[in-house]
Amino acid sequence: MNVIANIAVKIANWCCPRAEAAEHEAICYGIELMIETVYKNGAALLLGLITGYFNETLIILVIFKLLRIQAGGGHAATGLRCTIYTVAVAILGAVFHEYWILSKPALFVVYGCCIAVLWLWAPSATLNNPIVHPAIIRRKKVCALLMTGGGLLLIWSGIPGRYSGLITYSIVIEVISVAMNEIKKRRTLK
Repeated sequence: MNVIANIAVKIANWCCPRAEAAEHEAICYGIELMIETVYKNGAALLLGLITGYFNETLIILVIFKLLRIQAGGGHAATGLRCTIYTVAVAILGAVFHEYWILSKPALFVVYGCCIAVLWLWAPSATLNNPIVHPAIIRRKKVCALLMTGGGLLLIWSGIPGRYSGLITYSIVIEVISVAMNEIKKRRTLK
């Protein structure tokens, strides 16, 4: 058992000492996810602060995470790998967001591709997060599409260039995650 799991068990034992075994396990898992989320995002934000890109890192994380909740996508095999990916995505986007400022025709092509991927594959479920109820699938797909379309509208409305790069980067990275997860699932089924 890793350190985070040990901490989660101790917190669950303290908060819910009389929980049934299955309920206790679910509580531990939830606490573990919360701790991992705090330290992953905290690590990315701390590195953003150190490098002078705190605001950019925060914008990328918020947009990426909000879209990820709706669109799904691939997951790293371990918590450490997930932390490394989260920090890398946030910091690389914060540092290189100026390169994501696109002309309006290029924006339409990029966002058109993103919308097509989300239309086809969102929400992208995983083994740990299966999404089977049709109403939930429909709601998540609509939310992911609206968020992506909203990003395009924000950029089209004349939001300052540095923010348009951050928004575009965040959306494109999440859509790539959805596409890679779906391609991986199809290869596994063969």
